[in-house]
Amino acid sequence: MRLFVAADLEAQACDRIEAMLAELRREVPDVRWGRSDALHLTLKFLGEVEESRVSAIARAVARAAARAGNPFTVQLKGMGAFGDHSRPHVVWLGLTDPDGRLAGAAEAFESVFEAEGFPREKRPFMPHLTLARPKAASKDLPAAIAARSDLDLGSLEVGSVTLFRSVTRPSGVEYARLHASPFRASQGETAG
Repeated sequence: MRLFVAADLEAQACDRIEAMLAELRREVPDVRWGRSDALHLTLKFLGEVEESRVSAIARAVARAAARAGNPFTVQLKGMGAFGDHSRPHVVWLGLTDPDGRLAGAAEAFESVFEAEGFPREKRPFMPHLTLARPKAASKDLPAAIAARSDLDLGSLEVGSVTLFRSVTRPSGVEYARLHASPFRASQGETAG
């Protein structure tokens, strides 16, 4: 099973993102844009995992969520791309973390899952929501990204986290929710 842990997105934020995506679909129709209901804020990618480990991983998700502490807020700000801006391989919506709580949550998940035998991510944590993975060059895409570099879609309350399974199908990637845990500091755990 291919698994990852991601913070859940609240409905109001998804509505704002969907309105922006509808604009982008009209403006840059040759890119396959994601659906707002499938967006996720990845905190820890686990990769291929044996099904027999899912229960233990779900318990680790709950421990990491407790260690990360109470719900927090980030800002949905800016649009950019990974790769060559004339032909990016990922278009993303940025997240700003003024209080450092999101980075602290990501570190809590890295720490808990390292103890479970999963290697730490080598790249620095770069919080973002993937909006598209363009398969080919698009003449309109660079301008659309540049025009939204200062985009501000407001705040996003981060209140829970989910263990997801991703399955690649000919129609695209599908995500199945396996376990959810709220962000809530428990006794003996400290916020990160």
